[in-house]
Amino acid sequence: MRKLFFILLLFAGCAHQQMDVQTAKSKVEQLLELIKSHQYDKMEEFYSASFTESEPMDVKTEKLKQIEKASGEMSSYEFMGSEQKERDNETILYLKYKVKCSKTNLTETFGVIMEEGKYKITSHEITNM
Repeated sequence: MRKLFFILLLFAGCAHQQMDVQTAKSKVEQLLELIKSHQYDKMEEFYSASFTESEPMDVKTEKLKQIEKASGEMSSYEFMGSEQKERDNETILYLKYKVKCSKTNLTETFGVIMEEGKYKITSHEITNM
């Protein structure tokens, strides 16, 4: 019986976490609203520790400003879909958005992870449509 419990515990520890798309969407859309309204100083709380460490917030902010300068102001965004993947024993939920700007449209993909019990953005990729 003790061996069975240990085996079950081992499998439970290896099980991949299913992330809630609606919760992740809410987090990403809150961030998109901050970007849309130029409230860059409030963005850091949405990012994972590793994403914040990989590039200082002032650099992230400057990049977003440069993208806005090239693409125009964001007018709206539309959720296009999600895909959950496993990377380095970590569950990542990728959310893809079509972002309409005054000069062009963009595709923005956000990677969302669970960090210390909270949904955090660990990647943000922006491409022209």
